[in-house]
Amino acid sequence: MGADHPLVWCRDHGEGRVFCTALGHAGEAYEAPAFHAHLLGGITWAARLPLP
Repeated sequence: MGADHPLVWCRDHGEGRVFCTALGHAGEAYEAPAFHAHLLGGITWAARLPLP
């Protein structure tokens, strides 16, 4: 994919939103508070909810 391949991206799509992440392939990622915050932020944004 080259050196400039994103690990995370988001965009508006029609009436909705898309949040994609290439992170989380390793099981250890799900134990990290920073990864939890990453997922919560992306899901919150995609669902158009107020940030916690």
